[in-house]
Amino acid sequence: MTTANATTRPADTHAVTLLRRFLTLDALVSGGNGLAYVIAPVWIGDLLGVSTGALVPIGIALIAFALAVGAIAMSRNPLRGATLVIEFNLAWVVASLAVAAFNPFGANTLGVVWTVMQAGTVALFAGLQWTAVRKAK
Repeated sequence: MTTANATTRPADTHAVTLLRRFLTLDALVSGGNGLAYVIAPVWIGDLLGVSTGALVPIGIALIAFALAVGAIAMSRNPLRGATLVIEFNLAWVVASLAVAAFNPFGANTLGVVWTVMQAGTVALFAGLQWTAVRKAK
């Protein structure tokens, strides 16, 4: 029994370490994006063809999300909150693709491309996090 634990424990520890890293990266990217939307909404709005009225609330939501994801990454057991982060990320991807398809904010071409690219990035985070969670269990 000791041998089995010694054999499986490093893989679990490695997967949890990877999960923490993926969550931390998600928090940093989401927080940075949110800060940019809040700090420079006019410049970014002009660049993407989106109003500041849309960017600022999205930025605030991203900052709140980033803080929550960062707290989960630093928690004693990040597996508890990781599934929720993955679900939020997947919902963000679906919503982003819908926004890109229907363009309710009137984004220009660069804005639509940006929306699709960030959806791809978030999907990648969700996939990496999901893989780490599976390996850790």
